[in-house]
Amino acid sequence: MVRMYSLKNAAVYLFLLKFGAALAAAPACAQTPTALAEEPAGVLTLARASAAALARSPALEGFSWELRASEARVLQAGLRPNPNLDAEIEDVAGTGPFSGTDQAQTTLLLSQMFELGGKRAARRDAAAAGRDLTEREYEIKRVDVLADVAEKFITLLVMQNEVALTRETTVLAKAALATARRRVRAGTASAIEEKNALVAVSRHRINEEHADHELAVARARMAATWASTSPAFERAEGPLFHVVPVATFEELATRLAAAPEQVRWAAQQQLRAAEARLAHIRRIPNVTLGAGVRRYEGSDDSAFVFGLTLPLPLADRNQGRRAETKAREQISAADGRAAGIRLHTALFAFYQELVHAATTLGSLESEIVPLASSALDLAEQGFRGGRLSYLELLDAQRTFVDVRRERIEVAATYQRLLLGIERLLGTPVHSTSMTAAQDSSEAITSHQQLVLGMQQRLRQSTDNAGTALGSEKGNSQ
Repeated sequence: MVRMYSLKNAAVYLFLLKFGAALAAAPACAQTPTALAEEPAGVLTLARASAAALARSPALEGFSWELRASEARVLQAGLRPNPNLDAEIEDVAGTGPFSGTDQAQTTLLLSQMFELGGKRAARRDAAAAGRDLTEREYEIKRVDVLADVAEKFITLLVMQNEVALTRETTVLAKAALATARRRVRAGTASAIEEKNALVAVSRHRINEEHADHELAVARARMAATWASTSPAFERAEGPLFHVVPVATFEELATRLAAAPEQVRWAAQQQLRAAEARLAHIRRIPNVTLGAGVRRYEGSDDSAFVFGLTLPLPLADRNQGRRAETKAREQISAADGRAAGIRLHTALFAFYQELVHAATTLGSLESEIVPLASSALDLAEQGFRGGRLSYLELLDAQRTFVDVRRERIEVAATYQRLLLGIERLLGTPVHSTSMTAAQDSSEAITSHQQLVLGMQQRLRQSTDNAGTALGSEKGNSQ
């Protein structure tokens, strides 16, 4: 049997669990209400960003007041009508013996209307159903805020990786420039090669400067989710390239019944049904009972007075309202069925694209990026040894940079698709029935080895560039 997750639970861990240890990485103080309202500083994790957005997001402020209004409507719907006090004076200011007040009749009557047919309870049930619908919409809004935070967090991680990549590319271009100058001095290459290398360095510096601006925009948009105009955090940390085990499509499709949108439609159908019941009950007339006392001035006597008021339902004056509520109930049911089909189709599309993104990312990390790195190593060695031209080295550098940038883009696409599925389901998509995938520590170690190898190669290229520049400076002196 599929476990039915509540929206409140989904709002707590919906997107936080997607990054594995994000909650564990958050400081303990982030769990206190005071800390939730503070501006995130230092290292920003998804858990801290989500907590700050939930505590400070302007998009949620209006919903909190709407919830209070819905509670007030429930209170108002359960109130009973107040009694009426009627005062009446008869047989005064007439003619003859009724010219004064000697023959006046004074009546005081206290009456109370009683609602029959359970109108008060039905009215309260309808208001409570409206409150439940508001709560469901509030939870969906909270999930939307968390989804927006996760989306901007992914973008921030992408831009941080893009800035690092552009800087490494500039280092590669400078190393190639130093080698080109050395080849030109040795007479093994033309001056055009050096000019092309200078152009490449300048273009990479422009790209680096542009990436810095894009990162600043991503930081500002991230801070805007918690209503801040000046980011105080240093950097964002999160496993952008982590691939999680995902349940099968059939298993995920069974969770759609508890999806936030489906729960909202169920709440709306309950509201329409409650409104229809209330409209049906209102056909029953209310009765008003009264009791009082009457004073006869002429005979100096008094007597009790009793009254009963009962409308005669000769014609149904509420048939239009009943027909309207029944029609709205059917509309809500039809819209709910259409939403179910739409969610199922969207989930299928997300899942197919997610599988493709995971396959592509795996190929990039295990085959394409290492091959491009090896090709660049060979091209650099051949260029330094004079066996390859600068254009061949430039082509190897471009391929290496392109596949690394593609890796970043595919990883971001994978995380966004995963985010889209979790947004639909309202629950994490981690599989509990699948066999354990490759240990994440082994994957990280393998990736670290690749990065360390690239860093070693970059340091070697930089050292060669520094040696060449030093030689050039010594020759000029």
